[in-house]
This record gives sequence, C-alpha cells and structure tokens, in this order.
Amino acid sequence: MDLHHGSGSIPPARRHGEAKGASDESQKANPHVPDFLSGKKRMPRQIPGHYQLGSSDQAVIYVDLFAKCWKNTPGAIAWLERNQ
Repeated sequence: MDLHHGSGSIPPARRHGEAKGASDESQKANPHVPDFLSGKKRMPRQIPGHYQLGSSDQAVIYVDLFAKCWKNTPGAIAWLERNQ
C-alpha cells in the first residue's frame, strides 16, 4: 500500500474487477488498514507525522487520506472484512 501512488486496492477493484488479488496485496503491504477502516481499531486523535512501512502509523495516515473513497464505494468495507 504505497501512500504516494494511490488508494490501495479500491481503484483496481472498481475499474478492473480484480478484487481478489487487490485484497491480498493490500493486506501484505499493511495489515492494520482493514481494522481502522472497519472501526475495529479507533483512529487516534492526532495523525502521525511520520511512519514506517507496514506500521500502524502508516495505516492511520492511509485511512485518514482514503477512508472517504472506501466509504463512498458501496460494499467495499464489507468486502474487505470478508476477504481478510
């Protein structure tokens, strides 16, 4: 999940129907993202100023930037939860 090149698995799943591989790829990149997107983990009050790849801080920054994309895609978060 590269913060500099887009919003993880949503674009491929929406544009090309390549959902299965997208879920596997995004979870390998940062396994914390699904828990923040689904609300299983609470977002911190303050967004971290830096991160390490694969860290919880990276997931927080990603979700802060792209949660709206996930929430505006009907069924996307439920799909992510089913494919964890």
